[in-house]
Amino acid sequence: MEITIRVVLVDNEYEVRTTLFNIVELERTYKTSASQLASGMSLEQLGFLAWKAAQAGGHNPPAKLDDFLKSVVNLSVVDDDEKVGPTAGAQ
Repeated sequence: MEITIRVVLVDNEYEVRTTLFNIVELERTYKTSASQLASGMSLEQLGFLAWKAAQAGGHNPPAKLDDFLKSVVNLSVVDDDEKVGPTAGAQ
């Protein structure tokens, strides 16, 4: 299960992609399962995944989740369709 999350901060914006390990960390921390996440997750859980993926991706977020969340303006899941470029027929 991989999720691409667009992170908008007060002074920066980037995208992160979660890993299997990030999902397992979320399951352990929030005592939930990936199958439950498939039906929806809380904003805090989305923030947790973005924070962990940002750490792994070298974005140097704050050491504490709450401090990271305080700096976030917006989080959104990027649909894979948004990342696909135009097709030959669309040109």
